[in-house]
Amino acid sequence: MLILIFMVLVLTDNSVIANSHSNRSIGSGQYSRTKRGSIPYVSVPFHGCRITLDDEDFRKALILEKVNGKYFFKKPKKGLFEWRYGEQIFFSCDRKTKSAECVQSTDIWKSKIECEISAYLETKESVSEMFGTNYDIGFEIDQIKKDFLPLYSVRYDKQECSTTYSVHALNGAYFGPGDAKRLEKQAFSNFACKGHTGEIDNLYKKDNQNNFLPEMDKDKYPLHRGHLTPDQDMPVYLWKRSTYTFANIVPIFNTINSEGNWHKLECLTKALVTARKMECTIFTGGLNVPELPKHFLTGTKISIPHWLWKVVKCGNAGFVAFVRNLPKEEDGLVNLCKTDQLKVIGFEGLYTSTADHGFIHFCKYTDVKSGLLPSAARFTTLLKYDLVNSEIPTC
Repeated sequence: MLILIFMVLVLTDNSVIANSHSNRSIGSGQYSRTKRGSIPYVSVPFHGCRITLDDEDFRKALILEKVNGKYFFKKPKKGLFEWRYGEQIFFSCDRKTKSAECVQSTDIWKSKIECEISAYLETKESVSEMFGTNYDIGFEIDQIKKDFLPLYSVRYDKQECSTTYSVHALNGAYFGPGDAKRLEKQAFSNFACKGHTGEIDNLYKKDNQNNFLPEMDKDKYPLHRGHLTPDQDMPVYLWKRSTYTFANIVPIFNTINSEGNWHKLECLTKALVTARKMECTIFTGGLNVPELPKHFLTGTKISIPHWLWKVVKCGNAGFVAFVRNLPKEEDGLVNLCKTDQLKVIGFEGLYTSTADHGFIHFCKYTDVKSGLLPSAARFTTLLKYDLVNSEIPTC
């Protein structure tokens, strides 16, 4: 009896096939071996088709699912799209919806979902409200049927020629080792109010910017194209690409955006949501306060926000963050929020609260000055940042 048990243990420890995540696209039923602590085990084989989200062969195909005759974005799991054998793989490219069957031959099903022309990105205007006109940003998946799938939305003030805020979903269960990587040198699609001429992209070149304060040299403090809905919150390549539109951009100073507290806020927020596998709605915007003079992109009505703000809402829990968007200027939180909750939430020591990095503060929704934030962002309980040191990324 003891000999039999020993033989089973040895077989379990050594009968290993391959790591199923070693290939970008994975076909039929492969095993994966992992170690939990010091105990080896062999996972249940997956019988189906898999695509990692960073697979360059599928960048042009928008992966979908079909439920009761309607199309939706297919939800990834841990950086993968998965189908069982016999399931239909639905996708869109060149404004057409198509399908292929998941079969055991990897070469067959992969070849059927490669696209020559990418899925069609579109911005659609809908209703107007207190904070501006709503624009849904997403994909037209079928030109004939006019099927459009919104991915996230922005509110745009046509009088000010500025985006006031964006709203997007962040689901921690979508992310994994196979996520699409952050995009480098991605072109932005143009978006501007009526009457604006020229490419907005040119306005962000240093030579076309002014020194906004005497002590602020534009070579040291240039303005960046600051994402509201960040591309890092999108695990799928085409979803990331959708964030590169000037409808989703506000001017942010470089020391605050790429080097400072705004960048850290985005990074640490995603780390919390992914580590805890939470489903959250993120509201992100910029605002100006009447006590301070306005600044604009050179020669335009596009304002440079005095403050950047973000509401992270996960169920009934959440927090509000404010980041000052003007280096060399004083803090001035008193006009926005009654009490700073940085220590209560657990962010103490994770930020450098200086003017160059952007003064940062955290608040309850109910402590924020009335009318500054959309009512849909309301939450009742503070969301605690409870990650241990090993879970906190270097941002």
